[in-house]
Parts: sequence; C-alpha cells; structure tokens
Amino acid sequence: MLTCKDQDVWIKFLEFIKKRISESEYKNWFSHIQVLDLNENEITLQVPSIFVQQYILDNYKKDLIIFLPTTKNGDLAINFVIKENKKKKIISPTLPTALNDRDDTKFNTQYTFDNFIEGPSNQFVKSAALGVAQKPGKSFNPLFIHGGVGLGKTHLLHSLGHYIRTHHKRSIIKSITTEAFINDLVANLRNKSVDRMKRFYRNLDVLIVD
Repeated sequence: MLTCKDQDVWIKFLEFIKKRISESEYKNWFSHIQVLDLNENEITLQVPSIFVQQYILDNYKKDLIIFLPTTKNGDLAINFVIKENKKKKIISPTLPTALNDRDDTKFNTQYTFDNFIEGPSNQFVKSAALGVAQKPGKSFNPLFIHGGVGLGKTHLLHSLGHYIRTHHKRSIIKSITTEAFINDLVANLRNKSVDRMKRFYRNLDVLIVD
C-alpha cells in the first residue's frame, strides 16, 4: 500500500502523464479533475462526469497505481465524486408569431462536434448526430439520445444546432427543454390555442428537445 507522505502525489502523477499524452488529451481528460481529499489510505477525486471517470480507469489505471493509494489487494483506492452542474432556472418561452422570429435559439458556443470527447462508447451516437446535422429530416429522423447525467447529450444537441445553423442557413431551428415544452403545452391548452402551437412546431425544420 502506498504511504502518501508526500501530499503532492496527484501533481506528480499529472507531471508524469503530461509527458506521455498529447496536450489535447491532457486538457480533455485531466485538466478538470480536482483532488478533494488525500491520505495514506485513499484519494477522493472530483471528475466532470462518469464518462471521464470510466475513461481514465480504462486507459490509465496502470499509471494511476504507480502514484496513488492502493488497497491490500493492489486495487486503486480512489473515491470518485461527480461534479454537480448548477442548473439555471429556465423560463418557459412564449411562441414567436413571425416566421423570421422562430430561429431564436442560442446555442452554447463551447459545444461543437470538434471538441466533443469521443470514445468507444459514444462514437456511434456522435456519428448519428453528425448525420442528422448534415441531412436534417432525412437521416435518423427522429434521433433519440439516451444516457446518464454528464455523458454529453446536451453537448451533441448544441453541436448539431451549431452545424445546421452554419451549413443550412435557411433552416428554422428551435431548441427547447422538455420542461419548457410541457409548460408551453399546458399554457396553450389553458388559453385554447393548441392549434397555434401545432402550426408553430410543424413549420420548424429542426426541433431539438433536451
């Protein structure tokens, strides 16, 4: 078992691994990991998502064992904590009345296909999302993406939206959360304006529901 007299073991591991992987790999997989607790028996790491946790265990376990605490059986003594993303309160949007106002969606500029972290478990879904972006309404229509929290679903949806807006400028896009969509439906039922809501959504070229 490793005795962690030196509290900088994680820093030493990062220095070690940084010399063996590319800068982009380091940035994607290690730059956002934080040490929450460290003692001679175990280390607690905060990771952005469970996908990052699984990836570093699958690909860097042998290197981690060299530096970090282990059990008597030689297994890594790591506790992982998934970083919580603070969700902003979303206000249900009102339906635009003019066709030119319908493409009012603002996509996160940090979420693109180019910087999406791709691995064996999500290669297909990225290819499917890219296929939809390249041929809206023709490829994988509809496309349903299912997965746990922090695995990149929102990233792919925003990437898809960015791509369509860039390469299909005439397409009318709307991105909305499930909660906001339900709120819109309830409001239109209450106001007896469901037909107006139907016309709005049927006139869209691309509807993204997160």
